[in-house]
Amino acid sequence: MRLKYTMKLAKRRLSRFEKKYRVTSKKFMEEWSAEDLEGKDLEYVEWAGEYNLTKRLNERLNALTSIEHVSS
Repeated sequence: MRLKYTMKLAKRRLSRFEKKYRVTSKKFMEEWSAEDLEGKDLEYVEWAGEYNLTKRLNERLNALTSIEHVSS
């Protein structure tokens, strides 16, 4: 399924940021700002974008999974 593959790629990109800064993406979104990052604004926007993309993909996957369970 293409959606699962896209989710896997997004999680991989999030993982790079988390390893680099040693903080979870959730904590980053709740507490960090662009000034906390080496790349400043661009890196902040990239990380936040990946986080939001992952959230939306996860919501879609959950919706599809629930539909599959209902139709089974």
